[in-house]
Amino acid sequence: MSRTGHAKFIMGFGIGLPVFLQLLFVVIRTFAGVGCNIPHRTSWLAPECRDATLSHVHYRFAWFISVLLAFFAGLHYVILNANTRNPATLSLPLLAAVVGGFLLLKIL
Repeated sequence: MSRTGHAKFIMGFGIGLPVFLQLLFVVIRTFAGVGCNIPHRTSWLAPECRDATLSHVHYRFAWFISVLLAFFAGLHYVILNANTRNPATLSLPLLAAVVGGFLLLKIL
């Protein structure tokens, strides 16, 4: 992949995907959770609980978007680090740390 192609790819996913996820949440909130697939949805989305439920969903979306941005930044760093080496090789411990950190933070 060329440098400009890589930059466009990382920028597209690093910015486009979080923006898309945020817009997805706005749609979910606008339609009062109609697209949410949660157990006991009638009780969670009852008028008296809907605001608290959607606030919690928004918190989880925001957390995931932040972790996703950190993952793409870390992945970009791993690729830049690989290109400073001669010959260009990925640092597997660094890549494992980025992927492991993403998976760890994703489950929190």
